[in-house]
Amino acid sequence: WGRRRPWIAGAVLPFGLVFALLFRPPATTDQTTLFLYLLVSLLALDVFGTMLQIPGIALGTELSSDYHERTRIFAWGALFSQLGTIVGGLLPALVTRFPDAREGYAQVSVWFAVFAVLTTSLLLLIPERRKGQQQIEVSWGDFLHGYRACLRNREFRLLLLTFWGMSIGGGIGHAVGIYALVYWLGFTQREVGFLIALALGASCVGLPFWTRLSVRIGKDTALKWLLFYEIGLRCVMYFL
Repeated sequence: WGRRRPWIAGAVLPFGLVFALLFRPPATTDQTTLFLYLLVSLLALDVFGTMLQIPGIALGTELSSDYHERTRIFAWGALFSQLGTIVGGLLPALVTRFPDAREGYAQVSVWFAVFAVLTTSLLLLIPERRKGQQQIEVSWGDFLHGYRACLRNREFRLLLLTFWGMSIGGGIGHAVGIYALVYWLGFTQREVGFLIALALGASCVGLPFWTRLSVRIGKDTALKWLLFYEIGLRCVMYFL
């Protein structure tokens, strides 16, 4: 059964359930109630999502010990992740087929939850590498000791701050992007769904290029090029 798959098996169904509930808020106009409902739902979704992502990434790492082959494995993973996000971007377009938007989101989110559970369950079919594994008892003290050791590493701190800044910037852009499309640029909800899918589809097209470039010049340099490219592109887009 292994060390990774029990976590995936235990989290996949709760993840789908919480995702569906996220789009079924209580029928009330009380802002405090709605805020608490969404806060708890998102926190639960992040917890179960973490329980899926970390073992899934570990499984991908264990599939190969070759540096460049691992790069290709995770590039394929990123491709399917983007494809899933494209499908998710179509959610607003699908909701417009329902006479009531609230009912539309409730129904479409169930379809997406079922699809997510079925596709994520495929991770359970990946065999774990048992050769060379040793059963080691660990505790929270070991975890805290390892975490402090990581924080003493300068490169780790820089990487942590980099991804922290990227997450905040990306989160702000994703959060206000829909509002900008609807209330600033005047797109309909159906058009927004297709625009999201189109933008994410364009990012999938560039994955093979950046994967080959990272193999050629190194992941660190390729990541820096990608960040500068994205910063420049977003600055240009602002003035279009």
